[in-house]
Amino acid sequence: MRIFLFLKIIFWLVLCMIPFLGFGQEVFFNEKSNIKLHKQGKNSRIAHFVALHQDENTAVAAFYQFQQNTWFKDLRFFQLLQKSDRLIYFNITKKQFAVDPNRMFSIAGIQASLKIHNKKKMIPTDLVDEIHSFADSLLHFILPKDSTIYIVALHNNTNKNYSILSYKNSNDVDTIHLSSIDDPDDFYLVTERSDFNFFAGRNRNVALQSKQAIDDGSLSIYCQQRNIPYINIEAEHKHLQQQELMIKEVYTYLFMKKCINNLILHNKIKTPKSEE
Repeated sequence: MRIFLFLKIIFWLVLCMIPFLGFGQEVFFNEKSNIKLHKQGKNSRIAHFVALHQDENTAVAAFYQFQQNTWFKDLRFFQLLQKSDRLIYFNITKKQFAVDPNRMFSIAGIQASLKIHNKKKMIPTDLVDEIHSFADSLLHFILPKDSTIYIVALHNNTNKNYSILSYKNSNDVDTIHLSSIDDPDDFYLVTERSDFNFFAGRNRNVALQSKQAIDDGSLSIYCQQRNIPYINIEAEHKHLQQQELMIKEVYTYLFMKKCINNLILHNKIKTPKSEE
């Protein structure tokens, strides 16, 4: 009994340390600012999972727990690493500047984020270009070459600070569905109407991002502008089991969607044209 308890404790300690250890292969390194991008898993025909905020530990732990418990093997996961913080830091002119990594995928987003997080500093003119170039380098690795493969972002929030209710009466979304059973802090943000319909049909908290949403430099806006299918799995910190279930729900759904689309395509190719 004691051995079982000891092993269980070790398992949870390792699981909690995963977000800080950065398991996987280092595929990109910004030596100047010591920012790394780690990749784990095989090429996936379904989705690329992405964790941009290193302090959102529950999201990363939930992914690894899902990976351990699932029979799906083609899982591709990217994690940005630097200081175990929400922000990343760039060194320029012997000073350090902070930026939100989920606000650096447009010039407007970078400028706004620098202004928010460096209020008492003069922003060097070439810093925006440097961050934009860094973001482009990240996207080279993160984005799939196949336009049918999803980007699935993993994020965490704090209780009542950010939830599905944040999108009520928001111009950044076309519509939302409020679950009658799930915590408002646990929700999906999607860019495809079919995905919204699926999760709403399962009585999940889900928001459909508007194509007219303000460009805040986020990965969701970047993907939508380029017709890259995107889902954000957002869960409250420490909702580990719930976020694992959400990851499982998303990946199973995308797997079945891919199978059905392939079957339809196969039948179209195989079905001979009718004679006129």
